[in-house]
Amino acid sequence: MRDYFLFLMSFVFLFLSCKSKKNLPIRALDVEPKTTVANAVLLNQINQHSNTFSYLSADVDASYNDGKNNYDFDIKLVLEKDKYIYFSASAFLGIEVARAYITPHNIQIVNRLERSVTVAGYDFLKEFTRAPLAFEQLQNLFIGNALFVSDTLVAAADSSDEKYFLTQLLGVALFQKSAYNKNTFKPVSASITDSAINQNMNVFYSNFYVRSDNFYPSNIAINIAAQKNVACTFKLSNFAFEKKREIQFSVPKNYKVINR
Repeated sequence: MRDYFLFLMSFVFLFLSCKSKKNLPIRALDVEPKTTVANAVLLNQINQHSNTFSYLSADVDASYNDGKNNYDFDIKLVLEKDKYIYFSASAFLGIEVARAYITPHNIQIVNRLERSVTVAGYDFLKEFTRAPLAFEQLQNLFIGNALFVSDTLVAAADSSDEKYFLTQLLGVALFQKSAYNKNTFKPVSASITDSAINQNMNVFYSNFYVRSDNFYPSNIAINIAAQKNVACTFKLSNFAFEKKREIQFSVPKNYKVINR
């Protein structure tokens, strides 16, 4: 059961759990820019229109499905910009079964059912994926920004009638492709593909909650294609942007500590 809490609490662990059975030959990615959109102009617009926040909380209906296991959770989500992401997950008639406290330094997940706490640093992720995942990517996921938004990455731009497309090279044979609404420059989808290990993760944003110039996604769907196909959805409601109290996160002294 512990692994499923890891999957649900953090899309990082979700992505890591779906490794390919064997590595494939690394292929260089062709990122020749298309002429329809100027890369620098598009990147500048995307960065200028990124969703911003200082504090955000929401109620979340979350689900996890890997073809064999299917779990539903009610989650209280709280984020304070660049400081922490907090989850409290309930199931079984509203009883809390897990909580997580994610900071730029580490990830802590308390499993109430197994009376344990898992502690993981971001260096741990390097054992499983070449994508440079960190706190910023988790934060971007839940506020509705593309996972990687740096303008220093090698990029290729294209467009259709309704969307802009931006492919950014994260490493050899490792890239992110994002789609943006042409009117708002907000992302509607993002995918990370690692052809070296035959792994692909897709994130879809929809049903946006509009506040000022920000478009926060009420629906976030994550699909993983690898050795094991996984689907995870988050449906957010009751958005709030004013902090009323500090988050209290503690681990019972008698819980088993699992360092990863």
